[in-house]
Amino acid sequence: MFSNKIFGTYTLTVNFGKNSVFSSSEGSVPLSGRANHSKDSPSSEDIPLSFWQTEREIDAKFKVLPECLPFAEEWLGVSNVYERDGEYFAEAILPDDGALIGKILSAGAGLKAISPESLVLRVKEEIKKLSAAY
Repeated sequence: MFSNKIFGTYTLTVNFGKNSVFSSSEGSVPLSGRANHSKDSPSSEDIPLSFWQTEREIDAKFKVLPECLPFAEEWLGVSNVYERDGEYFAEAILPDDGALIGKILSAGAGLKAISPESLVLRVKEEIKKLSAAY
């Protein structure tokens, strides 16, 4: 068994001949391609972005309000957030999976997807669904 601290409280454990596990103080996720969906396991949005892999990726750009800077810097990385003409923006290549729209919406009005247009339309569609539900 090999174990290495890779980010904060996250640990990658590789058991040779057995399933590997990505674990944190919150729970663990087998690296077999299937997540352990117990209530104590982290979701894909709890895994550091550099370890969050999917088959599709999207080159996303966001407008970031000042009150949302900590969220954007933590999620997308400080190096991907910048100021231009007194406004803040973020750009990153993101895993395009079922958790992406929820992660964007979790920032509320402080993070606005501005490109690509396909991402903007998906966020707007989810907002319509949420609005209809309430």
